[in-house]
Amino acid sequence: MHDNDIPSLALKWHREQGAVIATVVNTWGSAPRQAGSQLAISANGQMEGSVSGGCVEGAVVAEAIDVLKSGYPKMLEFGVSDDQAFSVGLACGGKISILLEPIDSEFGITEELLVQLVECHSQNKAVAYCVNIRTWERIVVSDHSSPIGSAVTDRLYSDRSGMEGDWFVSVHNPPLRMIVVGGVHIAQPLLKMAQLAGFNTVLVDPRSAFANDKRFPQETIISDWPDEVIPELNPDARTAIVTLTHDPKIDDAAIKAALLTSTFYIGCLGSKRTHTGRCQRLKLEGVSNQDIARLHGPVGLDIGARTPSEIAVAIMAEVICSLRVGAKLGNGKESLMMEWTSWCSFPDPKLGGYLSAPFGPGVYELRDQKSDKLLYCGEGNNLAKRMTSLLPSDKGGSGTRKNACLRKYLHDNLANIEYRTRACASKSKAEEEERIQLSNNNYRFNKKNNDS
Repeated sequence: MHDNDIPSLALKWHREQGAVIATVVNTWGSAPRQAGSQLAISANGQMEGSVSGGCVEGAVVAEAIDVLKSGYPKMLEFGVSDDQAFSVGLACGGKISILLEPIDSEFGITEELLVQLVECHSQNKAVAYCVNIRTWERIVVSDHSSPIGSAVTDRLYSDRSGMEGDWFVSVHNPPLRMIVVGGVHIAQPLLKMAQLAGFNTVLVDPRSAFANDKRFPQETIISDWPDEVIPELNPDARTAIVTLTHDPKIDDAAIKAALLTSTFYIGCLGSKRTHTGRCQRLKLEGVSNQDIARLHGPVGLDIGARTPSEIAVAIMAEVICSLRVGAKLGNGKESLMMEWTSWCSFPDPKLGGYLSAPFGPGVYELRDQKSDKLLYCGEGNNLAKRMTSLLPSDKGGSGTRKNACLRKYLHDNLANIEYRTRACASKSKAEEEERIQLSNNNYRFNKKNNDS
């Protein structure tokens, strides 16, 4: 059960027999559950949810029964330094603080406030439940108009519950969403994995032979073109979009629609060669390098996945990495791709153009230095042929000599781009620009030497 479902279940149990909500308010060290994790406990000892992954739930339930009888909230602490640590099974070196709140008692959470929270969940509205652990004042807010000001907005944005002075801010964001385009084999395990990870899922495919109730029982299926469906679904910063059809008519339409939204992840199935072609098509249709850099292709982390289920694991790993780690790294892959686009270019006076790696390692551009006209876009193995064809024809053996020099130039410079793109992540912009300038001087095509 997702944490967002706990208030609704607690309200139901309260109306039937009485209930308590247990919430993790603080953690130190190796705590198994983050702040904001919740557990609902009924008067007869039923429980749903988790505050420790099973380490302390038994002790929490016992304390909750006492709290329900007394009507007073209570703060519990568990850790290896606590005399109760081994008796409740917590011996992993962590410490957690858990708040127990009876429902509808003098100092507990009121039924009206709980109903308000449940209604916000049903409307997919982002709100924070705030409780002062000294005065037991409680409010449900959706913006900075709270006693603790902008801290609520900041925590809603970062999706992190926690203490702000005497106030505990419990974040209740709408569920994450995943839109999967393409009812292919990979989509079957992917949708199930996404649901287990807390995502609400939608399958979009205009081909009823692929996306139907027989192949995807109990799934939400929309049999229409993705460029029409995606705007209606209104993806936000808590939405991931994955294209799987291998059909450019469907995938490209979905990608272009996705790029107009604030979705945090856009993943595209296909090999490096397929993704190269995809990037070329999108660019010819006017999609900017900055937007193309948002695409994760080939989709998924490189874990050597082969079967549909393994590929689904790789996709989910990359989606979660983009969501949880990407915020710290500047949106994960996107930040590196943006750096590659900005810095990995060097002029070539011989050809009057410049090389760049706007889509990351392995995909290169050749442009005219004066007009900025795109002369080539593709993989490095075909770049030498294209650049050779642009050279002026020469008599005698000079053409062979120029071709040999050109091949050496490409070998050195393409390898240099590969190295630079991997170095961008750990270097400051000033350091990287200085190093690139030195590289340009070292690897620049020397017309005097080549013609000699």
